[in-house]
Amino acid sequence: MGAGVAEPQQDEAQPKAGLECPDCGCRHFEVVRTVQRPKYIYRRRECRHCKRLVTTSERIVGVES
Repeated sequence: MGAGVAEPQQDEAQPKAGLECPDCGCRHFEVVRTVQRPKYIYRRRECRHCKRLVTTSERIVGVES
């Protein structure tokens, strides 16, 4: 009687976390440019698979609006 390890189940209603390429679905990106502003950091990323460019923004924590 083997006690198998249960696989964690993915909740279909909850979206995946992290950045995914809109074209190919790849999750591997390289940062090609970073621009810092007073409240945000903007990063230009390139998909390693299809070379599509994607811009992301990150809010700097601790900076008042």
